[in-house]
Parts: sequence; structure tokens; C-alpha cells
Amino acid sequence: MRKKILMIATSNATELNGKKTGLWLSELTHFLDVIDKAGFDFDLASPLGGDIPLDESSSTASQMKDPINARFMADPTFVAKLHGSLKCSEVAPSHRSEPAVRQGRRRGAPRTAPARSLNPLIVNGGA
Repeated sequence: MRKKILMIATSNATELNGKKTGLWLSELTHFLDVIDKAGFDFDLASPLGGDIPLDESSSTASQMKDPINARFMADPTFVAKLHGSLKCSEVAPSHRSEPAVRQGRRRGAPRTAPARSLNPLIVNGGA
């Protein structure tokens, strides 16, 4: 049985300069490609659960020319996890071996966060 990594992504789709922000697709797909090749499986979680919004600039036709993005977006299991993420507050701490955090895209803000420093936040559902 493959070990699972819990990927945590944004639930925020705030509009910025007239465009919806969210997760930058290749930040997730390229990491998942690496962990898949390393023999890990994954689940996706977000603060609100459900749909993980994609930054609209990250899922354009030109972005789908990236073979890793294209492969994941053609995978029904990945798409189902992207649109049906687990709610962080409902994930049991024993569910994962180590969380990995992918933040929404914000100009000037860091895009990743050290997972260990977020463990109390994750376990307590953002409280």
C-alpha cells in the first residue's frame, strides 16, 4: 500500500485586478508528479472543503500544453479530488504522514508554507 501525502490548497478565489485567483495549477501538478514517481499517493484538502479554485491564468490552453498539467487534468480521479477536496477540520491527524501546503497565488506573497508550522492550524481546522 502506498503512503499518502495530504496536499492542502486554498479555498480562496478572490478577484484581483479583475481576475480570479486561486491555486496555480502547475504548482500542484508538478509536485504530484514527483511524489507519484516516488511511490506516494495523495489526498487534497482545503480550509472549506469542496472545490479548489484555480487561478484562471494557470488553466489556459497554453498552460495545458504542459504535459504534466494535461495528464492530471485528463485524470478523472485528480479532477474529482480537485472539485471535492476534504475539509481541513475534518481530516484526522492520523490520515497523513506529512502535509504539504500549496497556497493560492498572490503577487508578492510566498506560495508555499512550511507544513510543520501549520500542523496546529490544520488539526484545529483553521481556528
